[in-house]
Amino acid sequence: MVAMMVVMMVAREFIVFYEKETMKNLRFCPKPVAVILCACAITLSAWSCGREIPEDAAPLDQDSRLGRAIIPPTAAAAPLPLTQVRPPDIINTPEVPNPKEVELSAIEIETITLINRARTNRSLPALIVEPKLMSMANHWASHYAALRQHAQLVPGSEYAHNVCSPVATAAEAVQIWLSSRDSQAALNIKDPIFKYIGVGAAFSDSGYWYVFFR
Repeated sequence: MVAMMVVMMVAREFIVFYEKETMKNLRFCPKPVAVILCACAITLSAWSCGREIPEDAAPLDQDSRLGRAIIPPTAAAAPLPLTQVRPPDIINTPEVPNPKEVELSAIEIETITLINRARTNRSLPALIVEPKLMSMANHWASHYAALRQHAQLVPGSEYAHNVCSPVATAAEAVQIWLSSRDSQAALNIKDPIFKYIGVGAAFSDSGYWYVFFR
């Protein structure tokens, strides 16, 4: 409505100006312009009057008044499925002695449990979780998982250790170590001189296991 009134006022001024001036003193003819402006005003008025606005229509927000597109809200995205791997946990049980309360993943707990069961079945004491050995095992497992190469023994290591890849589960890794009675890996698990253990498992194309003994 305000725009229509402004257009009408401008048109009237053009008409008055036309009546006072002669055509030879003008560089352009304002009367046709005034006629066009009047026509625009009439059209705008008819459009405004004929437009129906629903009673329940919400008031325009700032973005609408400024001409920016309003993107309707979309439905909330479905939550991603939770990973099957549990977060690190602190446990200290007869099968997983952990007096220093090292955080252990579910896979690490399972590996230590299986190794200690193999020892206790032979009347050997369970190996105790040690932070330094855990750090070393995790480092080397992650290293070879990133390279996607078969895990290899750490040259010059002062600690006995078992490696295994590519395998998918802790049970598979421990079974491979124990399957050959005279292998060094089996001897490490059954050696009564060892008291401490560190386990690392990492995954890329498959699983990579490292176990250090001291």
